[in-house]
Amino acid sequence: MYCPSCRGEYREGFDWCSDCEVALVEALPEEPEESELQEEAGEEETEEPESPAAPSDREARDFRALELGMVLVVAFLTPLASSIWRWWNNAPVPKSNGSFTELLFYFTGDLGPLLVLVYVLYRQGRSLKDIGLTVRGSDLPLGLALCIASFLPLLVRSLATGEDPAGWASQLAFSAISPLLLLTFLVAATFEELIARAYMITAVSELTGSAFLAIASSVCLQALYHIHYGGRAAVTSAGTFLIYSLFYWKTRRITPVILGHFGHNVLISMFQ
Repeated sequence: MYCPSCRGEYREGFDWCSDCEVALVEALPEEPEESELQEEAGEEETEEPESPAAPSDREARDFRALELGMVLVVAFLTPLASSIWRWWNNAPVPKSNGSFTELLFYFTGDLGPLLVLVYVLYRQGRSLKDIGLTVRGSDLPLGLALCIASFLPLLVRSLATGEDPAGWASQLAFSAISPLLLLTFLVAATFEELIARAYMITAVSELTGSAFLAIASSVCLQALYHIHYGGRAAVTSAGTFLIYSLFYWKTRRITPVILGHFGHNVLISMFQ
């Protein structure tokens, strides 16, 4: 006879374990294997209270899309609406007088959306460096090459239509070059390229997985807020923006594009 608790063995005639105060049995049950005991103990030790459910991939994508929309609205809603209105009503493009007040207005107006972009990237755990704003020795020669390439669409249009390319360029020009104007050109190029190119292409490609949609959306947006110069001028500009976008998509470097855009604007202003 055996005690089922302490597993002690008793001679015949005993039917009670005085130590454990339980009835004896004729045979002991098989002991569980050590591995099974360890698994049960491990499960008990590792069991933790369930954490709150993480947001789904769909919710994360929706929030990223909301952030993209917010940045684009802050940056381009006013120039986009103004450009379309002027084109639709055939309103003349106002000439810039290059005054300090006007240039300061453009300068400060571009800084606001750039700060919003920095904040949105910060919330995502990223920075401007993550979307391609870096400093390398090759930035300047690549920027010069992009500046030259950016005039190819204008040259093609001029050869096809017999137009004078300087005639179109003079519509965009300020009356004179000044240090403040150069700074304004640099800030404007940085503003457009960081938001309409680097951030938009990065965000749309992450949301859709499509390089075509990422590049096309960036080019179309920029062409639309340049449409007040005329339909053909907007198409020509779209060709330039496509060159910039393809370079960025291939290299994921935006600094050379900013320099190329800056050089393009400076040369355009010198046509007049």
